[in-house]
Amino acid sequence: MKKLIYILSGLLALQLVLAFTLNLEHHGIQGQSKPKALLALKDGDIDHISISNNDGKTIDLTRTEGKWRLSDQDEFPANQQQVAALLQQILTLKHAGAVADSDNAARRFKVANKTFERKVVLSQQNVDMATLYVGTSASMRETHIRLDGEAQVYLADLPVYRLPVTSKDWMQQDLLQVKTANIQALKIGDITLRRTDVSKSATADKDQAPAAIADNAKVQKMVDKLIDDNGNKQALTQVSGKSSDNSGWQLTPLPVNSRINFGKVNQALQQLASLRLSDLLGVEQKPNFGLDKPLLQVSVQRNKGDEVTYRLAQMTDSKDYVLKSSLSQEYFRLPQAQGDAFVAAFKPAAFSEPLVTATPKADTSNPPKPVQVAVIGKAGNAK
Repeated sequence: MKKLIYILSGLLALQLVLAFTLNLEHHGIQGQSKPKALLALKDGDIDHISISNNDGKTIDLTRTEGKWRLSDQDEFPANQQQVAALLQQILTLKHAGAVADSDNAARRFKVANKTFERKVVLSQQNVDMATLYVGTSASMRETHIRLDGEAQVYLADLPVYRLPVTSKDWMQQDLLQVKTANIQALKIGDITLRRTDVSKSATADKDQAPAAIADNAKVQKMVDKLIDDNGNKQALTQVSGKSSDNSGWQLTPLPVNSRINFGKVNQALQQLASLRLSDLLGVEQKPNFGLDKPLLQVSVQRNKGDEVTYRLAQMTDSKDYVLKSSLSQEYFRLPQAQGDAFVAAFKPAAFSEPLVTATPKADTSNPPKPVQVAVIGKAGNAK
């Protein structure tokens, strides 16, 4: 029995020694100290950022003429704010002293040369200024980090999720957006939506096909009220889908007995104003893109006089869509739901709606008087 107690006591002592060692390694072999800067670099010292994972995937960001670009994606524009924020975070990293300084610890915390979560290389004119190995997370705001060429492992605020290695996570997703205020006209198939000054609508070209001026909702209400006040019993219904941008749009041609559907027009404009790109597909058109027979072609005339085109097709081997615009040499992938919504928003037939008339109400101002019927008895029945 005593032998068993000795054995258990020995195991307990060994566990305490291991726990103390690990605790010492985690909290710093140099003890607690005032936070120090990890790097002695400034923003102007860096023009290239390379981010890699342990599987060999790499993203390269290069600053050219003050703009960050994806150098491995034909210099496609990167998200400027995102890259600038990351660089600022790296350059201002601080640590409170090393938590380990052994090769075993580097491997365990995944900051070794061949075992890491991320490898970040900061360069200037092809000269490496600093290389960081980013590893496991110790807490929400602490990640193990080691500088290349040093044995010390530090804790600093640089989470791995801030270091993705796919181009879609760094690309400028709003590159193809066109603000509604900058759109002068839209052409989809045989129809044209054109912004026009209502005051000039009377002098519109008489040779054009039938069109309608999309006055604002207040004008329509005034017209309906005048009709009612003049005794016309057929009141026009109001347009559904009101918006702050309903005035000054002309639809050519406009179907007979129809008017512009303001709600659908605004949905189409919103698609262009909020368009976000999902992924890059390169600069070469491929057979599976389906753009030889696009589902949608839209031409946008901007206020400054230039024209922007959009072509959208569904991929032959996927339910996703391919988008090509004259604003970029790249082809882009759109998820199925986003592509479906884009195509639906630009259906020409949706931009007009029939002029619906309300059923006349019965005039109850002078109700007819009840008619009294006298009943006369037959002769001989009187008593």
